Amino acid sequence: MACGTPAIVGRTLDSTDFFTHELSLVDPNSPAELSARISLLLTDRQRYGDLREWSMSRLQSLSWARMAERYVEFWKQIRASYLSGDRR
Repeated sequence: MACGTPAIVGRTLDSTDFFTHELSLVDPNSPAELSARISLLLTDRQRYGDLREWSMSRLQSLSWARMAERYVEFWKQIRASYLSGDRR
């Protein structure tokens, strides 16, 4: 993805957290579906471009820097809750 190549992944519990574009997900137990998706992306330049564009924008939200910022914000919220006495 980081090189601009659309990624196709197996539709599993953890992959759907990161890959939300329908073209990027296939049944991990279906070689026929994987083959059909690869073929589709190789022959349909519009869909290839759509998935590539989505992938590049998705990468921005998955950067290590962005993830670190989200963790810092999370722990700030936990600390604020603790200091306020809200210990749910």
